[in-house]
Amino acid sequence: MNRTDFLQTLRDALNMLPMDEREDAVNYFGELIEDKMSDNGCTEREAIDSLGSMDEIVASVMDARTEHDPAVPHTDPVEGTNEQASHGIKTVTVKAAAVRQIMIRGRNCPIEINRGGSEEIVLRYLQDEYRQFDFSLEQGELRLIQQPQTLFSLFGIRQLFSDKSFITLTVPADLAAALDAQTSNSHMQMDGVSVWGALRLSTSNSSISVTSASAKAMDITTSNGRLTAEGLQASGPITLRTSNARLEAHQIEAGEALTLRTSNGKIVFSELNGTGITMHTSNATVDGSLPHAANHYSVTSATSNGSNTLKHHAHQGPVPLDVRTSNSAIRVSFTDNA
Repeated sequence: MNRTDFLQTLRDALNMLPMDEREDAVNYFGELIEDKMSDNGCTEREAIDSLGSMDEIVASVMDARTEHDPAVPHTDPVEGTNEQASHGIKTVTVKAAAVRQIMIRGRNCPIEINRGGSEEIVLRYLQDEYRQFDFSLEQGELRLIQQPQTLFSLFGIRQLFSDKSFITLTVPADLAAALDAQTSNSHMQMDGVSVWGALRLSTSNSSISVTSASAKAMDITTSNGRLTAEGLQASGPITLRTSNARLEAHQIEAGEALTLRTSNGKIVFSELNGTGITMHTSNATVDGSLPHAANHYSVTSATSNGSNTLKHHAHQGPVPLDVRTSNSAIRVSFTDNA
């Protein structure tokens, strides 16, 4: 049984659970298989076999869920112990002037990046017996790293049904640092922040929304989730990537190459600028308008089983434009008809 078949079998076996809990469990085991393959150097089949039988897996999920049922009594940490002190919402505040690099690594928790005051960086996150984080600030690098979970145990599964985790980062509107934030199976959002260094945002199986942001360079990536970007500016390249979902980009200004990629999802855009523009998808439409006249661009385009407004583009302008899809239409217009 391969990974896709295993996860579908698990999804069917957990059909007694609410949809959100069922998908949380499926995502958990999907990542678990990937971790085993990466950490242990085993094949996909070996990683799946090491999890035990499907009956054992379903039983462990249901046991973990029962422990977090409000109707089932449970024991809280003893007051005054180190265990209690490490639990709850943690808030860390540092002087922005002391930070030149921010790195966040989470798992299965949403990340929100917001604009705050001019002098402080505030980091808030939920820590409990299932999720532990390592925080450090050394030589200008602020790091928040979620500790690896036990690869497969009832302890690891319990977190699926505990309080939902989160990470919130509040920074100055003009952040004199680079920012690299990654999570999985959870939404990411960023609004109204200018980053002096490079900006990298990454998640999986969920959406990303970035608005009114600038950086030296941008790499914004997800999978199986919508990507929405508006009002972005970089002196270097900008790359926006997702899969199996819609990609929407408006008012994007790149000092170097601008790349939009997805699959099985529509690309919708307006007001894109870059030294070269690439828009690739499959089984979906590419639809929008570009600034300048048509003769500003040198076009390469291709589709199948769909119309293409760029098909007869004969100009050789200074900006390369590469637009591709399949089984759908390419509809690109230019705002300047001169």
